[in-house]
Amino acid sequence: MYVIAEFLEKESIVSAIQRMTMLGAVLATFGWFLWESGLIRKRDRTKPVPIVPPGSICLRVRCGTEQATKVAEVIQRSGALGIERRGEA
Repeated sequence: MYVIAEFLEKESIVSAIQRMTMLGAVLATFGWFLWESGLIRKRDRTKPVPIVPPGSICLRVRCGTEQATKVAEVIQRSGALGIERRGEA
């Protein structure tokens, strides 16, 4: 009986660790969503929202002028149909 009780105690500790790990993953995902959506940080509201044709997506990349060419090449290699550079270039 002592061995069974010890096993159950270890099992509950493992279960608690697994639940806390899952809780941490869920909270981190939710927190990152809030951060990326701009709900918990200040967004750059000076940049207008681009008008995107139906069936397309818009990817806005913020980078330095020295990295802009490399970023455009990577996006082009990944299958982009068109790239439009705006801002300081």
